[in-house]
Amino acid sequence: MSDDHVPDAVYDDARAQFNEKELADLTLAIAAINAWNRLSIAARLTPGTYQPAPAEPAVVGAPGVTALASGDAR
Repeated sequence: MSDDHVPDAVYDDARAQFNEKELADLTLAIAAINAWNRLSIAARLTPGTYQPAPAEPAVVGAPGVTALASGDAR
């Protein structure tokens, strides 16, 4: 981690590539990734070991589910 700011030359290069909104979006994305990384460090998680939970089967009538795919016997 750095104890300093981004050098002006690096910031100028970024400004040449991105408009004001894109720079703001990029800054927020970097801040979010930084926050998740710091939480992972605090939780002592091992990188690369995350396994998502199995998906729940869709149920007609559940929010956002209006019909099941054809051939689905559920």
